[in-house]
Amino acid sequence: MTKLLVAVLTSGEPEKLDRCLRSVNSNSSPHERIVVINTTDPDYPSLATEIALEHGWPVHISESNGTPARGKNSVLDHFRKTDSDWLFQIDGDDYISDGCLARLHYEIDQNEFDAAVLIGSQILDPNGDQREFAEGLSSDAVLQYAGKWTKEEHAIYLKFKKHLEQKTFDGDLLNRFLLMNRKIAEHRFNETLAAAEDNLFYIQTADTYKVHPIDVKEDDFIYMYDQTTEGAFRRSLKDGKFLNDIRKINSATALSQLWKVS
Repeated sequence: MTKLLVAVLTSGEPEKLDRCLRSVNSNSSPHERIVVINTTDPDYPSLATEIALEHGWPVHISESNGTPARGKNSVLDHFRKTDSDWLFQIDGDDYISDGCLARLHYEIDQNEFDAAVLIGSQILDPNGDQREFAEGLSSDAVLQYAGKWTKEEHAIYLKFKKHLEQKTFDGDLLNRFLLMNRKIAEHRFNETLAAAEDNLFYIQTADTYKVHPIDVKEDDFIYMYDQTTEGAFRRSLKDGKFLNDIRKINSATALSQLWKVS
């Protein structure tokens, strides 16, 4: 039997963490579990630990507090210490459908790949409405702030977008990394990036390993991305950090430097 580790990464919003853990517990497929707490808030770890223990989840408190990439790397650090075959990471403010883990086990059994990504699917937008992913996150957010960019900054973004689109599946947008095996887990998310660490990790994974897309119907979302709060991505658009990230990613030299083996 394939051993699947479900790792929930949380840094705030305890009511959403409770919802997330309940959604995973509703899945009957076998899996290992861990809550990884990664936050600069000194009060949140005790609250998150209490919630996790109420749901029967063990807890790991990361010492690498701070950026999103550091939190994800702390999950990878824990995964490498286990004997699980696959990692499924879910953010503590998101949640999954009842049949999600069964679907992931099915995909592992039926296909050969090193990573699986979710394309399409659903998203909760900042108004709390459920929308198609393509409508709800990246395109809307970028267009909202792109009017403030210079021509040079637009060109930087378009170059990055073209590079990313070369890795997509028949034009469908990448939603989330769903699964990664132990080979990919030997790599690291780049901690110098403020918001584009997922994009870089995906680009480099698609360049190096076999990536399998999992497409889902509208009524079987598998993974619900919750963007009902502003989130790190939109903040990085406002303060210019996203543009700084993609400047690094656009550099051919940086691409080789930012993808590091642990």
